[in-house]
Amino acid sequence: LNMPPQEMIEAALRVKRQVVEADEKETGLRRVLNFGHTIGHGIESHGKGEYLHGECVALGMFPMCAPSVRERLLALCKKVGLPTVQPYGIDAIWDAITHDKKMAGDKITYVWVEEIGTFEIRSATLDTYRRILKGEVTQ
Repeated sequence: LNMPPQEMIEAALRVKRQVVEADEKETGLRRVLNFGHTIGHGIESHGKGEYLHGECVALGMFPMCAPSVRERLLALCKKVGLPTVQPYGIDAIWDAITHDKKMAGDKITYVWVEEIGTFEIRSATLDTYRRILKGEVTQ
């Protein structure tokens, strides 16, 4: 949080490049780059261009991290001028979420962040995933 936004973006792009180069076929580590995308794509689809892709993905990250991480993410998003409140609600974006490429049968795979610098690839049924997004189920 203590570096200028331009430097933050450059650092993030360097990390993304390293991840992609290390896992070109998305069989392992590269899946971390999906963080926030499932919900983000739902917001992006429903909003029909109201928000930029990065804004949507940032909003999609909030429900996919532990409360302590969410607090830090909120501070960062505010600092760089990203939106911090998902404007449509889960019900409005649910259709787009369930058509995501990370679906396998009635389960969806997602990236969960428990602590800064860590991640877990998790899977849940659609019902459980929806309840997670609505805050009805804790991780």
